[in-house]
Amino acid sequence: MAATKNLFPVKKGGIPFCQRVIFSRSGRSCLFIFGWLCGGLLLISVAGAGIWWLCWPKYHTATAYLRLAADKPCFLSGNAKKYSPEEYEIYKKTQKSMLTNRLVLNAALGQEEKIGEQKVKIAKIPELAEEDDPVEWLSRNISVSFPHKDEIMKVSITTKDPLQSVAIMRAVVNSYMKNVVEDERTKRDKRIAELRSIQAQKEEEVKDGLNELKKMAKIAGISDTDTLNVQQKNTLDELANLRQQSIALQFNLNRMKAELASLNAAKEFMQQEPLAEVEVQISCPNDPILRNLGDLLAWEQQNKFTAIGIQKNNRSTNIQDASNAVARVEMQYKERIGQLGAELRNKKMNDVEREIKKLDAQIEIASKQYNVIEEELKQLRKDARSIGGTSIDIQMRRDAVARSQKSLRKISAELEKQELESHAPLRVTLVGNAEVEKGSE
Repeated sequence: MAATKNLFPVKKGGIPFCQRVIFSRSGRSCLFIFGWLCGGLLLISVAGAGIWWLCWPKYHTATAYLRLAADKPCFLSGNAKKYSPEEYEIYKKTQKSMLTNRLVLNAALGQEEKIGEQKVKIAKIPELAEEDDPVEWLSRNISVSFPHKDEIMKVSITTKDPLQSVAIMRAVVNSYMKNVVEDERTKRDKRIAELRSIQAQKEEEVKDGLNELKKMAKIAGISDTDTLNVQQKNTLDELANLRQQSIALQFNLNRMKAELASLNAAKEFMQQEPLAEVEVQISCPNDPILRNLGDLLAWEQQNKFTAIGIQKNNRSTNIQDASNAVARVEMQYKERIGQLGAELRNKKMNDVEREIKKLDAQIEIASKQYNVIEEELKQLRKDARSIGGTSIDIQMRRDAVARSQKSLRKISAELEKQELESHAPLRVTLVGNAEVEKGSE
């Protein structure tokens, strides 16, 4: 076998060549310089990483937690209203939409929250004040989710300042609780006040009716409980039946006229005011163009944040390009919203006009029926007087009092129910006030 050639020739009795170079003075100098160069490069790298970390824009997320009860709470235990899983999912989606609608967000902008040592109006927070449409910015940047698919709703927002994130989040949650959640209790209190007023009127009506009945019986010289003969009873029954039909028709006429007035007002409003963006988004969730533009807008916004955070050289140019891209997609998004809004408004206008024509026809028919029944009532009253009007009048008064007493019992039962429900806890409760998430940046 051929001998392997020695790469490092050694003189007889000497040391290898590489060792002679390393341990020579010039070799030691080169190693010393090389070590300093490596150390310097390492220090520069560490310093650069530190500067990069310090210059990287930090973002802070404030989060609040609310509990949406699956069943509607009730004052009495065991009487909670049960909802199916499908109904509960619809309820959660509805509350998610309500939290980010323009009414709630506009109210939040008008609130004052403590930032540091002073109270500041939310609309004047720098990150919101520089926006052309702060409500739209809020609706776009507020995140609402159910992370564990349970009753807990997570609401969060991210800004560059932790105190501002907390202030904005608290204002939005407070506005939602006041204008959506507690508004249900306010409406119930209003309903209770209306029922109490109607109850007082009915009680007075029953009292007056009983007094009138006693007076009529005393004048006629009979008891207020005397019965009628067969002919009087039949006439009275027919008269009562026609009166009930007349009252029902009059009630339906008033209802249809009120509905017609409401539709005409809605038509006039739609002619003057465009649909709100959130209404278009809720009504057209499956529009492919709008969905694609929304995805593209999110992507462009992410590119803008990346450009702000990473770009060092030609910083202004790249950030401006990203900002222009976001503005361009936002314009396309708004244009599509406008197109869908116009289509939706035209569709709603057509639906309203059809309902108006339908109601006009129904009102005309009901008015004719009402006039016919009123004529029959006039004739029947004449017949009743000819066969003993006094007894019939007393019986009619007695029946009227009985109807008033029946209505009073229903009103009292409904009032008691509403008063009990007014003491029930709210279905939505705040379980975690707005705080900055640990490690959020």
